[in-house]
Amino acid sequence: MAYNVAIEAEAVSFRYPAGTLALERLDLRIMEGEKVGIIGPNGAGKSTLLTLLNGLRLPEGHLEIFGKAVSDKKNIKEIRRLAGLVFQNPDDQLFMTEVFDDVAFGPRNQGLEESEVEQRVNEALQILNSRELYNSSTIHISFGQKKLIAIAGVLAMKPELIALDEPSGNLDAFHRRKLIDWMNISRQTIVVTSHDLDFLWDTCTRIILLNKGMVVADGQPDTILKNKTLLLQNQLELPLRFQV
Repeated sequence: MAYNVAIEAEAVSFRYPAGTLALERLDLRIMEGEKVGIIGPNGAGKSTLLTLLNGLRLPEGHLEIFGKAVSDKKNIKEIRRLAGLVFQNPDDQLFMTEVFDDVAFGPRNQGLEESEVEQRVNEALQILNSRELYNSSTIHISFGQKKLIAIAGVLAMKPELIALDEPSGNLDAFHRRKLIDWMNISRQTIVVTSHDLDFLWDTCTRIILLNKGMVVADGQPDTILKNKTLLLQNQLELPLRFQV
């Protein structure tokens, strides 16, 4: 089976209006179907990179998502169909009072018939083993449930690429396990930032280490996440399972 290039970055940089350089001439290629964990210390550029992937911010340099140039504004609508972004804080993403309406918002915005919208909501909640939240209020569910609903809202739009910012942060073991189970069965391309290196060990096929906006290391989890010296040099620690 031939795989397409999902993400192609060549000399990609991004500087915030205040002057902070978040990414500096970053080169990166991620193939369709890969599950890639992005790690690094605070300020490494991880979250900034995710926002570039669906055109929320526009980069310097050349960045393509499934062959579509992000810097070309006429591609933004298609890129946002191809690439879904889930924010670190679900309260930044959920804005409807009912779970169904929040998950349905994206498909409705795509102009789908209501029967198709309902089917997509059901499918997204089922994938995350969260069908019991169908009739719930987003105001009265737990933080972990909100994180799952934020992901469901992206899944319902059926993107080819999903970018997740710290998805396991502040989750209890039960909801963290739901995320792990979903990622392990998903066939979509997934790019995930996390300080939870055990979570990435359980879910990712590749790890990219960023520091100061540049790629420091890129390889299989077994190569990166067991390298104590490399991690310490970049203000990280071994996953808990490898600490003695």
